[in-house]
Amino acid sequence: MGQRLNLEIRKKNKVLANSYYHWSAYTGSAYEIAKIAIGYIQDHKDETDSRLLAIRALEETGAGCEEDDINFLKDLNIKYSQLDFKKCVSRNEGILSVSPSTIKSTQDWAEGTCVLEIEDPTDIRINFDVLGFWDSKEYYETECDLTDEEKKSFEANLVSDSFDLNNLSIADFDDLIKLIMEGKYIELPDKTILCELG
Repeated sequence: MGQRLNLEIRKKNKVLANSYYHWSAYTGSAYEIAKIAIGYIQDHKDETDSRLLAIRALEETGAGCEEDDINFLKDLNIKYSQLDFKKCVSRNEGILSVSPSTIKSTQDWAEGTCVLEIEDPTDIRINFDVLGFWDSKEYYETECDLTDEEKKSFEANLVSDSFDLNNLSIADFDDLIKLIMEGKYIELPDKTILCELG
């Protein structure tokens, strides 16, 4: 079974579209997919149709719609009836959802979620949970049954920071993932430890 990612694009907390990726709810791969969508949104921030912007950003990642969602779009808006939408290749490439029922299905199946909030496309906010979470330093050391050598390595790579995982700027998102992918463990102010999921 894969590790299932939901990449979701919202405006004012309303889901515009999301995509299911069967093998991508790991820190590094989720970040890479999210950055493709973010890049597209930044390059097309003048698009006035937020739903269409979200769909095109998810298509850019490789995701595509199944036939029912394409029909839903074409019935939803006369403008959409004149447009072509990318068809789904596979669940590995991404299944793009736009109808309420398929959006919910993606949410229900997800094992990791990354939300891009595009109320202001020039200041995208990110909610990211595709990480390893531990209640505390002590809990991590006990649960992982670390040897003395492993404890030393863990403590040498432990850094304190105050990332808000529910409201990351793009710069904070980049900084967070850079630290994690360098093998760092991040201790948040509430003592939670973050590490790579992968």
